[in-house]
Amino acid sequence: MATTGLNQTDFKKTFLGETREELARADAKASILLAASGITFAALFAVGKDSRWYPGGLTDGAARVSAWVAVGLTLLGIGFVAMAVKPRLRAQRPEPGAPHYFADVEAYWPRWWHVLGRKKAVEAGRRDFGLALKAMSQESDFSERLDDQIWALSHIAYRKYRFVSLGIWLYGLAAAAGVVAFLLEKKWV
Repeated sequence: MATTGLNQTDFKKTFLGETREELARADAKASILLAASGITFAALFAVGKDSRWYPGGLTDGAARVSAWVAVGLTLLGIGFVAMAVKPRLRAQRPEPGAPHYFADVEAYWPRWWHVLGRKKAVEAGRRDFGLALKAMSQESDFSERLDDQIWALSHIAYRKYRFVSLGIWLYGLAAAAGVVAFLLEKKWV
């Protein structure tokens, strides 16, 4: 096995950077796909309702069922792609501790029901968070933090790609069902 010349911390920093880039690519793909599919679906239904190709307007019963299956699969595909776009956070830390991930700051914020003395609670939370960050400056803690971030972001990126993939498969099945509906409705002479 060849060495890359990177120490463990540099390797983890590089890996984290690559993971963040992959997460950004997954978000971009999902956003573009969601926008395009939403616009296309809305346009087809806006125009289609008045045409004879609207699923309810098909004369052949099997074609009508197949067309509605295509509509359902398309909506399901849009739903999966939307789940890829939805912001993801790892499980919220229930109490303050060593911050490893940006969402860990929420453990230091007073809960919504703590109304009395809220300003002092916010100031104390900010101070405690700063102290926790300062304590994390040791190399071993920094390495653990990198591990935690790589773990969380890798999982989020993988899930986004999985949802996009499922959405695309559902779009493909919807297209096949649409072709079947077309072939069933078409009167072949």
